[in-house]
Amino acid sequence: MTATRIKTIEGNTSGASGVIENGGGVCRKAYSRSYGKILGYGLPDWSIVSQSEYVLGWHHDSNGWWYADTPHTYYKSCWQVINHHKYYFNQDGYALTDWHQIDGKWYYFEPAAGHPLECALYVTDASGVQKPGEF
Repeated sequence: MTATRIKTIEGNTSGASGVIENGGGVCRKAYSRSYGKILGYGLPDWSIVSQSEYVLGWHHDSNGWWYADTPHTYYKSCWQVINHHKYYFNQDGYALTDWHQIDGKWYYFEPAAGHPLECALYVTDASGVQKPGEF
């Protein structure tokens, strides 16, 4: 998304409305990107910044497990069924383990490091046995 306005905080000695009281006159302002009299401000060209390239699938680092769904993105803040097992990925993109409350309900995810279904959601079968279940 391209910004349409440039926001500034500028020195200002007038008593006009919008002046921030901090021992000196400072004012927040915003200008259209096309305003010709604003000097000294630049907008970065984000198109030249390289994007991370991910191999699709599961990845593990010092924070836990995460899943790349495309070469440039990974799951965040969502439920996903992967290989018939359900997982929840937090806002940082890591699969949850142990007990967590999500949208007002409690869920349990396999916490054992190295377990074949680490991070998978536990479900209860008809006999009451809980284990990582298939969906």
